[in-house]
Amino acid sequence: MIAAVCTLFEGDYHHGVAALANSLCRNGFTGRIFAGYRGSLPDWAQRLTGHAGVEAPIFQDVAIRFIRLDPPGHFTNYKPDFMLDLWEGEAKDVDHLVYADPDLLFDAPWDYFRDALECGILLCEDVNSPMNGHHPTRTAWKRYFPELLPDSSWDLFVNGGFIGVPRQASEFLVRWRDLNARLATILGGPKVTGLDGKKLPVTPFADCFSQPDQDALNALVAASPGESVSILGRQAMGFSPGRSILPHAQGYSARKPWCRNYLRDALRGIPPSAADRAFWHYAGTGPLRTFPENVINGARSRLSAAALAGRFYRRS
Repeated sequence: MIAAVCTLFEGDYHHGVAALANSLCRNGFTGRIFAGYRGSLPDWAQRLTGHAGVEAPIFQDVAIRFIRLDPPGHFTNYKPDFMLDLWEGEAKDVDHLVYADPDLLFDAPWDYFRDALECGILLCEDVNSPMNGHHPTRTAWKRYFPELLPDSSWDLFVNGGFIGVPRQASEFLVRWRDLNARLATILGGPKVTGLDGKKLPVTPFADCFSQPDQDALNALVAASPGESVSILGRQAMGFSPGRSILPHAQGYSARKPWCRNYLRDALRGIPPSAADRAFWHYAGTGPLRTFPENVINGARSRLSAAALAGRFYRRS
């Protein structure tokens, strides 16, 4: 199997990209990482590649390629487009393509993920899963996508920040891309995401597109009985107790690990998450560094202190 991992980033999310790459390197991944970006490359990436578009080795049998992009909308709505473009271009030789958000990490041996990819389209349950098949949101999706015939017995709700797709299932990405385009027309453009906490320009029936790309993905999954789909549980992203193998920095705190004030948050009843712990582990464990050693060590110390404080301060 030839597998590649891709991500999309802009602004300070470059810190997450470096940690993501480190997590892959430290867990046995071999292959290429494709990082689509908007704006300017961070200094560490410029030093690594010399200029945009150059593929640079970063570890034994691992290379990263930065691809400058400027789509008209938000990157969260561009995931299937990016993956399809890669298969048409730089990733022509790839059998399985994995998209991971830049605030997500791989915290298990790559052998496990490689085997899981053989099970079909690989996804992960969201913090809001399950959502019963007769929920108003699912019923509302049918109003906008009448050609979809969702299975009402399906109650899993997946996160849009991770998806692994075998080449033979690339048509699934085409359908997801098309649904995203239709939602952009309905909701007021491809920049509408629901991620910024702002009210959507158009209020859809039953608020069924609070995060449009993720809702479109779930509507498609529930209506694709012919597709072989494998879904990791909520614990995989750290959303419930258990082994977190894809720690994902979302939840109570909108701040990402690289800009959180852990002690303040702990006193507010928001303890460090699995994603916070994994980020600062991989930020200083691997070939790519975006912070000096003293900053990494300081963050780890504050993280430990916040974890201790979190035992005594909890949200009511």
